[in-house]
Amino acid sequence: MKTYDEIKSTGRLKCVLVLFFVLLLFGSASYVTAAPVASFIRSPASGNAPLGVQFTDTSTGGPMINWTWYFQDGTPPVTVQNASHLFETAGSYNVNMVVWNVSETSSAQNIVNVFPLAQFTATTTTGYAPLTVQFTDTSFGNPDQWFWQFGDQGITNTSRNPAHTFLKSGVYTVNLTSTRNSMSNTSANMTITVNPKADFTITPSTGFADITSFQFNSSASTGGPTLSYVWGFEAWNQTWPTNAAVFNKTFDTANTYTIRLTVNGNGGTTDSTTRTLQVYPKAILTATPPNIVEGRPVKFEGIASTGNLTSPPVGSWSWNFGDGTTATGSNVTHGFMPGKFTVTLTVTKNGLSDSATTTVSSDSGNLYLLRSGINGNTYFSADRYGVGSGQPILFTAYSTRSIYSFRSAIRPSFRPDTSTLYTWEFVGAYDPVGHHYGPWVTNDPSIRVNDNSERKFAVDIYTVILKVTDSRDTFTVTKPRLIVVRS
Repeated sequence: MKTYDEIKSTGRLKCVLVLFFVLLLFGSASYVTAAPVASFIRSPASGNAPLGVQFTDTSTGGPMINWTWYFQDGTPPVTVQNASHLFETAGSYNVNMVVWNVSETSSAQNIVNVFPLAQFTATTTTGYAPLTVQFTDTSFGNPDQWFWQFGDQGITNTSRNPAHTFLKSGVYTVNLTSTRNSMSNTSANMTITVNPKADFTITPSTGFADITSFQFNSSASTGGPTLSYVWGFEAWNQTWPTNAAVFNKTFDTANTYTIRLTVNGNGGTTDSTTRTLQVYPKAILTATPPNIVEGRPVKFEGIASTGNLTSPPVGSWSWNFGDGTTATGSNVTHGFMPGKFTVTLTVTKNGLSDSATTTVSSDSGNLYLLRSGINGNTYFSADRYGVGSGQPILFTAYSTRSIYSFRSAIRPSFRPDTSTLYTWEFVGAYDPVGHHYGPWVTNDPSIRVNDNSERKFAVDIYTVILKVTDSRDTFTVTKPRLIVVRS
């Protein structure tokens, strides 16, 4: 059996244990029923879309058994103690957090401001005036309003993706301000460089040295109205006007020139372009004397030709006399056989050439009676040796043996010798087949040619062949290149 002291000691222990559990029970009950007080902090509280925010629970009371976050941007709520969230659309959001313990709830709100982040792209950032640029909004935050400033003459636009044409040269700052729900605190900038476009015309497009006045006109350039002009080219001792939009100029040296125009616009913008201009020498010739006789020298001068032919690199003069012969030099002389000839002078300088022509006619001279033949037996005369097309020529045949029988036209008291035959042929020097007339046979010692459709000669130089046949023999006389028929 337990003693009184042992029983008393055991009772005391039980009382202590009961008291401990009672106190523990009352203490636990007091903790569970403490009211929760919700609170949280957010970082950051505002910023540009897309904005990531960290939410940290700072609630008191509890203990907590649940946290629910409502972000007010259309996304589902989340149930974690500490949340993170990405706001993609600009706006002012009243974020709400609700906490629970076993019996009570509490909520807290904080504002998060999300602003649009303005940005955009452009189809180009540089080009020639007039320059059209398409701008495309790429702002974050789903803005619903846009305000564009293009930097030229105060022009603005409120569409989302505008196109704008910059008419003048310059450097422009394009600015975009994006707005949603009346919220905006950013803008985006971009630099657009608009260069002037250099262009010009040359009128006429080609010409002659010392003769042609060329007009240089820069009105085709764009990017004005405030442009300055710098002209230049590769040449000898040539000067250009200063800052001239339009001017005239004559070149004294034949050459191919590379003309350069540089235009300077606003804001340091500039552009250059070139054109090629060919300035030819001009062939100018004279012939002395104008009336040419067979074998006599004719002086031809080409020194008056333009293009600075005598200065280095020296140009050249080339002559073609139309009779199969040529010559070089600024001044030459040449003798011609009877006939009509086209003389051509070609001058060349720096690879550029020009030609001029003149026509010369060479007569046989004052040979009104030509005596020739076999053994001196036959001769004939013509009343002219150089004629125009359609002008008649009278030929008369004679014989040194029987002057009376042959010269019936001169001594009409004597009857013609009808037993004598005269055969005439005319052969062209340049076309002996096509310009061959005759043979014409007659008893009359005189014959007219070049006076009707049958005997109308083409333009050429003709050799005359006469055959005289009588009872004694046939006598022939030939005179090469005797008759000149001109156009």
